[in-house]
Amino acid sequence: DSPRAFERVIDRLLATPQYGERWGRHWLDVARYADSNGLDENWAFEFIYRYRDWVIDAFNDDMPYPQFVAEQLAGDLIKQQPDESLEDYMRRVSAAGFLSVGPKMIADDDPMKKKMDIIDEQLNTVSQTFMGLTVGCARCHDHKFDPIPTWDYYAMASIFKSTKTMEHLRVVAPVSLHEFKPTGYKESMAAYEAELQPLLAARDAFWIKHGRENWAEKNQNAAQKAEKRMSEGKPFALPKKPEKWISASKKDEFERLAKAVRDHEATKPQSVKVMAPTDGEIEDLKVSLRGNYLTKGAQTRRQFLRIIDGEEPKPIQTKQSGRLELARWITKDDHPLTARVLVNRVWRWRFGHGIVATPDNFGRLGARPTHPELLDWLATTFVSDGWSIKQLHKRMMLSATYQMSTRYSDRGNEVDPENRLLWRFPRLRLEAEVIRDSILAVSGNLDMSMHGSMMGLKDRSYVTGTASKQQRYDNPRRSVYQPVYRSAVYDVLTAFDFPDPATPTGDRKNSVVAPQALLMMNSPLVADHSRRLATLLLQQYDSDDARLVALFERTVSRPPSERERTSILFHLDETEALLTNSSEETNPGLTAWQGICRAVISSNEFLYLD
Repeated sequence: DSPRAFERVIDRLLATPQYGERWGRHWLDVARYADSNGLDENWAFEFIYRYRDWVIDAFNDDMPYPQFVAEQLAGDLIKQQPDESLEDYMRRVSAAGFLSVGPKMIADDDPMKKKMDIIDEQLNTVSQTFMGLTVGCARCHDHKFDPIPTWDYYAMASIFKSTKTMEHLRVVAPVSLHEFKPTGYKESMAAYEAELQPLLAARDAFWIKHGRENWAEKNQNAAQKAEKRMSEGKPFALPKKPEKWISASKKDEFERLAKAVRDHEATKPQSVKVMAPTDGEIEDLKVSLRGNYLTKGAQTRRQFLRIIDGEEPKPIQTKQSGRLELARWITKDDHPLTARVLVNRVWRWRFGHGIVATPDNFGRLGARPTHPELLDWLATTFVSDGWSIKQLHKRMMLSATYQMSTRYSDRGNEVDPENRLLWRFPRLRLEAEVIRDSILAVSGNLDMSMHGSMMGLKDRSYVTGTASKQQRYDNPRRSVYQPVYRSAVYDVLTAFDFPDPATPTGDRKNSVVAPQALLMMNSPLVADHSRRLATLLLQQYDSDDARLVALFERTVSRPPSERERTSILFHLDETEALLTNSSEETNPGLTAWQGICRAVISSNEFLYLD
């Protein structure tokens, strides 16, 4: 009954860790996040998940947006503070994975073209993501629609030319990795080695005594080399499958010694690898005429867009690449685009379409805002609130607009059939990840643990077009933690319009096509979890009436209507009777309830936010 009841619900939900998972996933669309490279060489990125975890934590911590931008563009350049732990500094470096995660043409044999293509991808992503500008269009010529000359493109590209994203351009090393050795690593490694050496010595001495002679008879050349190494005081390296050369009576003893080594090796202190760029050689580019780096034009200098910074902007004065200065420029309180672009993104994610319908393009080809004064007001209050995204959510959700129903009106439809003016709350289809997570949740099988990698592939291993055979998705973790492989995205997600992770996407498509219904009818995901849900209902409730009420409350948050109750219970009786007469059916009651559960889970009411 409190007038603040709804506000308290908002506060409670914003404080849950699931807020960061839900809204962090939205940001990952814009950041074109993926766990593999895509393009010509689709290699797995084993360590990029740390960037995804950083995004989730940043949303949960309500990190001020200027800091959020700065750490993604230059987390590796912000010096570690005296009171900052190594783990916190490592997470900040992980944030710069935003620049590394883009797709790259690894096999391109022209290293300079490869470098310029990476720069172009980074510059275009940064400009679209944070400013809603398609700066990348000016690589070959002055922008055809927006006031961005080619000179400005190469002035900003110089920032990324001074950044190293790949370890090497000619060899197979598609990402730059930072390695962190945690506090006490050196001491822990020394203790580990001190305990390992006697275990190795005991194992190797046993093998030399009981297996070496048999091995040497069959491997004379290798044995001679081994003898030479030992005479020089170098350690003896056991061959592959050393147990093969030991007699049956001695194998158990050797296995005990070998297991002691393996068990200790499993305790080896681990350094932490983070995928993020670093600064390279600082360089101011010349304009590449028609985008060809071999044909040079005017000399540029590292600076920002003149349409925003004025005709005589100050060049970047730093011995670093300029990424940190770029981040600070983007998030100046008086920057005309940054706050508006972010506010519009959050509005789009809340209401299904933005105040500007093209959230990735605020240029001339972009849509005009339907409510420009509202956009301005939200942007200025967002800045005055300390750039707090949680406060922005709260302001939107406390509005009368957000709290309207989805009820249809003939008059509203006549005046505004597309509901651009929001005379009712738009009916929204749940995103692919939310559909999957909801199916797991209602069956009581959603694993709420956070962070970490679910990748089944090693770093830089190839991802084939049938990645689902390499990677298991039948686990109960939330969808945000499932690996996203470019060119091989999980089919349950693609069926419900998961975006192409090769490009920034602030406006997911929302299709209604037959394969979606077929997936809900036939996929192992729905079959498995509708059976789990049916089992749960049969175990927890004593009557079909009680089970039906519980089913509707779990799935669509309301009790069944009398018409639904009558028809479903009639169908249930008929189905169970038919299945009872089948020689192939061992549990007719469970199978009948599974069909009911699948039907409700597949309904529009379950798949749409109403």
